[in-house]
Amino acid sequence: IDHDAFRSCKKIKSIKLHKALRTWMKGTYTPSKVQYVEYGSVDKEMFTLETVGLSAELPKEITEVKKQQVTKIVIAEDATSIAESAFAEMRNLREVVFCETLKKIGSSAFLNCVNLETINVPDSGTDIGEMAFMGCTDLHSIHISRNTSRLKKRTLNQCTKLNSITGLDNIGYVEDEAFNGCSSLKRLVFSKEIFSIKNCFSHCTSMEEIIIPVDIAEFIVDLTDCTSLQVMYLPQNIDSFKEIQSVIDEKLDKLNNKLNSLP
Repeated sequence: IDHDAFRSCKKIKSIKLHKALRTWMKGTYTPSKVQYVEYGSVDKEMFTLETVGLSAELPKEITEVKKQQVTKIVIAEDATSIAESAFAEMRNLREVVFCETLKKIGSSAFLNCVNLETINVPDSGTDIGEMAFMGCTDLHSIHISRNTSRLKKRTLNQCTKLNSITGLDNIGYVEDEAFNGCSSLKRLVFSKEIFSIKNCFSHCTSMEEIIIPVDIAEFIVDLTDCTSLQVMYLPQNIDSFKEIQSVIDEKLDKLNNKLNSLP
């Protein structure tokens, strides 16, 4: 597709590209009203699309302006992965439709997409990269692929409106800071597949309930910021509950103070 291909198309709102397309020439004019582009692949090694905010290799002169006009992305059926940082900082992006062939979401792929509201990772997905949805402050619900076994570092860090996470059935590892700053999250239920949870509940101030199976091998957490915690089912095979005990003691102190203040 050559230069000026769409220069006079002032009312066009979407572009669908054939999956065989391999070159969108650098500097190609893109209509200002384009809301989304459907494309064949976003894997840097397979396909590079130089258009409205859909590639980390966008020319500098259009990256900051054009990519902010995209509000919806439809991942075409032949895509198997999303490249690292592919859609990071797209602050007007509200919706992503994933295909059923997607296997990998790269690190920081949707970092700081502050208007993204819901995510539904298809069950074909097996790998969600570090910080994939970090800073998506308007994200309120996410479905994790049931074939994903690991929530990597800072996957959902600072998703301050997130209140629903489903699809944790086969999660075996939750890495550092995965849920840190999820201040609207109230309940987490882990399945029997969980093996390790590490330092991932900082500033989860609305968390009321955490359910963990009895046979978890590693549970390293600080629940000091979980000031709303009411119920926690704890595994029997953990030797130390030092951090947990500090939260319990604090709640007991508050309760005693209230009782003492009664006439």
